[in-house]
Amino acid sequence: MKITLLENNDEIRRKFIDRFVLSWEEFQIKHNASAHHLGIDWFEKSYLWDRFHLGIPIVSFSSALSALKEHTKSVLIMSEDNIHHPGELFYNNKKYTNFVARVNASDLANLIEKEWDDWYDSKEETWFTSEVPAQPILPEDLYVFDESMKWFIAFTHESAYIDPQNYIRHCILYTEK
Repeated sequence: MKITLLENNDEIRRKFIDRFVLSWEEFQIKHNASAHHLGIDWFEKSYLWDRFHLGIPIVSFSSALSALKEHTKSVLIMSEDNIHHPGELFYNNKKYTNFVARVNASDLANLIEKEWDDWYDSKEETWFTSEVPAQPILPEDLYVFDESMKWFIAFTHESAYIDPQNYIRHCILYTEK
């Protein structure tokens, strides 16, 4: 997969955060009681996806992957910031953090499927049931979006139970209406 690291990553990251992530003031208003309990320290160290605007749906890994496969052009990918590990992209024998890069959507979907899809066996509830690459290319938390920022998919390292029969990797899908 060809990965083009973008030089204006700070600018793109800021635009993404401004568009989709609550500020501390907004977070306090929307999460009134829990915001006070969690505090600003938690807020500043939390993952971006923990601070998204309310109402952005959690979807299954397969739904998120299917949504990505609908895109045929290039997309942007972004890691968590430097506070969170592992937010690393491993490319050309180098590790990149705090990056934004351009990739082909189809190639990315194939790589995500290869690196992540078989790692969790929902029947056995165990991780790493298939051969895992010695050094994954993608970080565990990955934000995928187009330049217009009218949609995004967040693939996270977290897991969630939607119901007792449906274990999923915590993914988030937003599409502008």
